[in-house]
Amino acid sequence: METEPNQHLAPPALTKLLEEARQRGDSAASAAAVHPHLAVCPTCREQFEGLAELDLQLRNMQAGGPAPQEADCPDAEVWSEIAGGLTEPDQTLMHIEHASRCDHCGPLLRAAVGEVADLSEELTDAEREQIAGLESARPEWQLRLAERISGRSMRPGP
Repeated sequence: METEPNQHLAPPALTKLLEEARQRGDSAASAAAVHPHLAVCPTCREQFEGLAELDLQLRNMQAGGPAPQEADCPDAEVWSEIAGGLTEPDQTLMHIEHASRCDHCGPLLRAAVGEVADLSEELTDAEREQIAGLESARPEWQLRLAERISGRSMRPGP
């Protein structure tokens, strides 16, 4: 693919380069090796890397795999701890807010809650009492959490 050294690559050219790189097994990290222009043009390189990231996300969605983990994503064990009620309320809120906007962590939290829900069918009376005694089981706590997540009051007005 011939291009003037100072000429930006058009979207169709970037798409073709991505397809060629994918067929060779190249990663977006080696974008500069895909085409000489990408080595010298930060604008085209950023567009190519963004296109490669979007392509990866779409392929993961089609394959049913998780979205890529972001730098601020917590460890996967956190979601089981949250679902089990083992984390402090402030930590729980912070992580749930993260999961609500993260395509990687949202499904992990959903799966952890599903596992706990499956386990709840096998609870003993003692376990039910212990869970009922948790602060997070109280309606007032749940209302405060909903208000913090939504950023608005859920209490009826005067």
